[in-house]
Amino acid sequence: MRTSPRVDGPAFSQVELLVSVAILAILATIAIPSMTGILPSSRAGVAEANLAKLNGAVNTYHTAVGTFTNNTAAGVLAALQTRDPLVPGTPFFNASADVVVTSDTNRFRGVWDSGAVIFRFTPAGVSGSGVDLERLAE
Repeated sequence: MRTSPRVDGPAFSQVELLVSVAILAILATIAIPSMTGILPSSRAGVAEANLAKLNGAVNTYHTAVGTFTNNTAAGVLAALQTRDPLVPGTPFFNASADVVVTSDTNRFRGVWDSGAVIFRFTPAGVSGSGVDLERLAE
């Protein structure tokens, strides 16, 4: 019958291992609650950055052209993504950008304000439809 070889030398006792596991558990209970807010705040940060890009394109278009012929969200987005040989710098927004209109209240959205000529930020949890700022990628 084979017996496992006995190792004589430095090793951890059961008490030392138990204390180590207890310390790790305490650190986990401190760290996990502080990390739960990271994802929502990063989603909001991405949405706000994409809104700033979108409104920058609106401002540049408005300065170059003067007015939108179709002053709706869809018309503005189409104008921003269209290449016009008569207007230098077009398209003002990436034509291959993934522009999706959604009414999902779990998403951050940009709602077109034709009076102010900008997209306004709509946070998650608020009803209404608008451009999905989280999916808006350039």
